[in-house]
Amino acid sequence: MKNFFLLFFLILTSCSGISKGVTEAILEYNPKDNRRCLITIDKMKSLKDSLNDKNIKEVKVFYIHGIGEHEPGHSLELLYNLSQKLGFNTLARNHKDIKIPNIYNDNGHSNLRVYKLKSPLYDKNLIFYEFTWSGISAKYKKILSYDNTANLESHRANVNKGIKKFINSSGSDPLIYLGKGRQEILSSTLQAMCIMLKSNWDDLKSGPAQECSEIKIKDTIQDNKHVLISHSLGSTIMIDALQKTVGDMQKRSPNDTVRKKLKSIKFDLFMLSNQLPLMQVGRDLPKVSNQYNNYCKINGKNYNDRIIETTNIYAFSDPNDILSYSLPTKFIDKYVDSRICPVPSNIYINISETKGFLGISGANPLEAHLNYDKDDRVISFIANGLSDPLIQERCSIINLD
Repeated sequence: MKNFFLLFFLILTSCSGISKGVTEAILEYNPKDNRRCLITIDKMKSLKDSLNDKNIKEVKVFYIHGIGEHEPGHSLELLYNLSQKLGFNTLARNHKDIKIPNIYNDNGHSNLRVYKLKSPLYDKNLIFYEFTWSGISAKYKKILSYDNTANLESHRANVNKGIKKFINSSGSDPLIYLGKGRQEILSSTLQAMCIMLKSNWDDLKSGPAQECSEIKIKDTIQDNKHVLISHSLGSTIMIDALQKTVGDMQKRSPNDTVRKKLKSIKFDLFMLSNQLPLMQVGRDLPKVSNQYNNYCKINGKNYNDRIIETTNIYAFSDPNDILSYSLPTKFIDKYVDSRICPVPSNIYINISETKGFLGISGANPLEAHLNYDKDDRVISFIANGLSDPLIQERCSIINLD
């Protein structure tokens, strides 16, 4: 584990050390957009498909951030870009802020901000749930606050000062999550997902949330579409939350109402700058693995014991983002619980432009890690799927059998 932490810090240092200013000074701008996009995909149902589906009553999108300090409202660029692409032109005047307490201690709280969008193009609303968990990790980071004092910073060169701030404010998050903070962040995530599953817009009220120890899912859950979007470390948190749900549900009777309803859910999980393989290093395997056919095929011997109908995973990774990874099927089979029926697809996409000078090419890894919510191809894929003209024009598509 010590070697993993050392490697992780070295990667973070390398990532943050190549600042945009330094890169621009060395590499010349190439006016031709040469960014590549390759999609290897199993199946796809876009947000637009769900919005046009008469059998779906409401579309819910749940977004969870990655490393770094975030304030409520951090997802607005992603929300606005999706809204524009889908044709949503009306945003409810007042969003709803729900404070989720830390049930383990008073070590900060998390926040669930909910937005409602309407459009004359669809007969249903789009409800967007933005989950912010960094309030929990902020308390742990106070141990490093002395290192940010003016006295110490005055002895650092500007570039090194930026690197140190990045490590203290962002690079520490994976260590917090792999340590004591995991149960607190994971518990809060499950609380937020519970609220998303059990509530409609009119049910939600701003203020402190009541503990959602039982997922009192509405009868209409089968009629709603649930889309999950994660960034960076958020991908691991989301998979852990789904697997924790599996463990909790497995303790219930197969005839339990909640368990029966979850069994019919199909999640679409879009992982932006996916870090799942990196965060799996040194961790235990799930209790049930390499059994997709047994649990997820209709003729499988354990089909009735699945917990979730399907989890379609769309992993976005920029090869120049040194903190993101693709998801081979063999990795998913071994390291993700078979009972959530995970189906991986991969989107290999250059987010950051490659620039060259004197035969040397390079791309800014920080842009490659952060700018997914600004990329038209990413937005188009989530919103409209493979049929979007931009995807057809700019991406190569390989369908998996």
